Amino acid sequence: MKTIKILYFLTVVCLVLNYSCVGYRNIERNVRDNNIFYSSHYPKIDIKINPDFKYIGKQERAKHIKYTYAPGGSKVEANTYTFCQIGDNKIVKKGVLIGFYRISQGYWLPDLFSNVKNKLDSGSVKIKGKSYQYAVNAAARFFPRDVKEAIYDRGYIISNCYLWKGLARTVTRTEDTKTYIYYFEDIAYGDIKYGCGQWQNATMLSDEQTVFLKEFIDRSEKNIQILGE
Repeated sequence: MKTIKILYFLTVVCLVLNYSCVGYRNIERNVRDNNIFYSSHYPKIDIKINPDFKYIGKQERAKHIKYTYAPGGSKVEANTYTFCQIGDNKIVKKGVLIGFYRISQGYWLPDLFSNVKNKLDSGSVKIKGKSYQYAVNAAARFFPRDVKEAIYDRGYIISNCYLWKGLARTVTRTEDTKTYIYYFEDIAYGDIKYGCGQWQNATMLSDEQTVFLKEFIDRSEKNIQILGE
């Protein structure tokens, strides 16, 4: 009877923590046929990426971040999977970043894009029954350092400015893990040539920029398809 109670207690603990006894170490994440990204847990998801986007690889890093509204901070483990379409002169023209961030203590702020200033668009959307936050922004320093180094190691060139749309959500009950899905396009050397500084105020965009932004968002939804969880 005592053994049964212990097993029952351990089972309850696993369920409450939402770690499912499988554990983070047993998570399988890889890129399969037809450029489909697969994650077995946290979250369990299949994402179809435009087959024209080349898989650059997986980047891993750990860093310490300060809390926003309290003293102290926490260690964050980050894994990023990078896909790029290469244009003329080896410039990274378009692509996708899929990121998983796990915090060792504390929690993520409710606004998962709270660090993004001058959003061109933001809100929430349901995809395959799951709620995602989204944001659109232009950035001169879009790529994390390890992703940038991986791109340079392949002999490719990074543009001065990228327009991006990101989807994000937390994926555990304890909210210690969040996932991001970014679609990005070069806007410094592409069909439309505006500096990042001209994309910082959604109410001041030209008619040409407004049309381009709408078409960009449409392309983001065509180049990334969340197949289900």
